[in-house]
This record gives sequence, structure tokens and C-alpha cells, in this order.
Amino acid sequence: ISEDTEEKTWRPHPLVLSGSPTRRWHLIEFASSITQERGILTIATVLTSQNVRAEKKSGMEGDIREYMAKRGVQGLVRVISAPDSFEGAKRMVDYYGLGALVPNTIILGDSENLELREKYCDMIRYFYQLKRNVVIIHDNKEKHFGERKTIDVWWGGLKGNGGLMILLTYLLQSSVRWHDADVTIKMVVKDEKAIPGIGDNLSDIMRNIRIEAKTELIVSKGRDCRSGRFSCSRTNFRMIKRALPHSPPFAAQLFTCSVLPCFTNMPEYQSRKILDYAP
Repeated sequence: ISEDTEEKTWRPHPLVLSGSPTRRWHLIEFASSITQERGILTIATVLTSQNVRAEKKSGMEGDIREYMAKRGVQGLVRVISAPDSFEGAKRMVDYYGLGALVPNTIILGDSENLELREKYCDMIRYFYQLKRNVVIIHDNKEKHFGERKTIDVWWGGLKGNGGLMILLTYLLQSSVRWHDADVTIKMVVKDEKAIPGIGDNLSDIMRNIRIEAKTELIVSKGRDCRSGRFSCSRTNFRMIKRALPHSPPFAAQLFTCSVLPCFTNMPEYQSRKILDYAP
């Protein structure tokens, strides 16, 4: 989508780097929840081999479509081959699209393999340079998304990624799977003196956006609150600002929303005016 696209016309067009859907279904479920016929969902798989016949790729695409259909998810499927998964993901994001319509939100899993950390961070930087939103979801293998009853958003205001956080929360809450979820917008303040002013401002913002949410202000008292570990341990989904380790200077711009599933996103130019979003 061109850079002159108005923010109020923004629609999610996720590209999910899922690999095997049976192993990473949580990625597809999240993408499907925020799309809900508002945009185009694409599921991508990278085969780490250069000698894969077209017939095999086509067969795999058919199998994935069938698996998705059985679970009530509709979307496009693409299978490509590349020397490694990181290079394949870059190619997919760089070249894939339907005419002028290209994926604006990349959804993928996290990586805890230290040997792959450099390649992983380089791939995320590459997506960001292409002006794509990036969502990284860490799945809790025991609970997954749980009962889908609570969403906590650790928020720093509308600037930067703040607009995108609220937009994704709105899309998630308006989905069939999450429509009963209670949303809490949490902000960390330095001391109790800041609570009245920030509280009033936060209440005004919540009244102007189309999302049902409670608000909670938390005094840091010198604690590092970026991880959100001292609260909300029982929530089903938690968004938190956090940087990937060992990836300067990009780390300062990375945004992590974590939860039982952990979720990371980065802003796209189109997410600045969240208040104008019209679903």
C-alpha cells in the first residue's frame, strides 16, 4: 500500500510466516482474529531446499488450505523454497503481493535459539525497513491463549507504537474468539503526583476511541516496569514494550507485546491516526 494511503482506510493484511500450521496454529489464529474479513490473510511456508518441484509446493499449499478450512479459517497460502528460512522470509515479504496490495503486517514466532539470534534480528530489521508492522508471538505451549477472557495493554501513549497497540487490541476484541475479553490499559507513572493528570488524559483518550477498556495507573517506585512481570500474571494476553536483546540500534525501536502468548509489533506509517480508524 502506498505511503499516501490515509490512516483511516487502513486494513490488516497479515502475512503469517507459520512454517507448519500444525505446529504454529496460534500464529494463524491470531492473524485470523485481527483480519475477520477486513483484509487479506496469507499463510507462508518456506522450504529450506532449492530443489523442490512445483508439484510438491502446489500439493503442500492444497494440504494447508484444507487444514485451515477444517478449522474455519480462510486465506491465501504460499509455499516457497530458499537456502534458509530467514532468506526465504525476506524474499516472501519483499516480493509477495496482489498487484499494489502487499501485506502490511508480518506475523511470526519468536526464536530462543542463541545461534540464530543474529539472523533473526537482521530479518526483523529488514521487515521494518520495508515499512511493515511486525508481530512476534511467543506461545505458551501449555495454556496457549487460555480462555481468551483478558487482554492487558501496557501502554505509553499514542506516540510511536501506541496507536497500533490500540488498533490491534480493538481488532482482537471485536473478533469472534475474543469478543468477551476484558481489556485493561495499563500505564506506568514515576510517582503518585503524576496520577491525576495522566489519569484524566488517559480517560479522555479512552472515551474517544472505539474500545471498551478499563484503565490502571501503576507507580513504578524505581522498578523496571518494562517487562510487566510484577503484575498481570493471570491475563490471557499481555502487550508490553520491550526491546530484543543484542540488536542495537534497532532495539530501541522494537516493541514487544507479551502475554501468555508474547506478542511484538512495530509501527507502520499508516497507524499514526488511530482515532480515525473506521472498521
